[in-house]
Amino acid sequence: MAYLTNQIDTNLFCSIEGAIFYRQEQLEVQNRPGVDGALIRRLGAHGIPFELTTKSYHASYTAARNALAAFDDYPGTAPVTLTRNGVSHGDYYVLSVYEVRTIPVVNPTGHVVPDANATVCLIAKWKLLG
Repeated sequence: MAYLTNQIDTNLFCSIEGAIFYRQEQLEVQNRPGVDGALIRRLGAHGIPFELTTKSYHASYTAARNALAAFDDYPGTAPVTLTRNGVSHGDYYVLSVYEVRTIPVVNPTGHVVPDANATVCLIAKWKLLG
């Protein structure tokens, strides 16, 4: 079975979890006291910030830390392409990236670990905006 691609920009991940919020028309509903009905105002098409959790395997704690340091360069740069399960979901701005935890891969039996030399799993949280 072929692996499906999970990546943000050029960074490959074993999994990307979380809901993706696409750009869509944003509406503001205004209700006025004593007036029947509601007024709806269009605010334009834009996204709302959302969080994704990524999981990647590395050969050492140092390699995981270096990967996280590379992720830290994304906030404030041009939009990056998000691909989950081999499907491109478009370009998104990276608002923040932080480490959730780095854990040792003690017993990979029964789990798909793409790199046989992996000893560490880096779990990171990404905040994106479409």
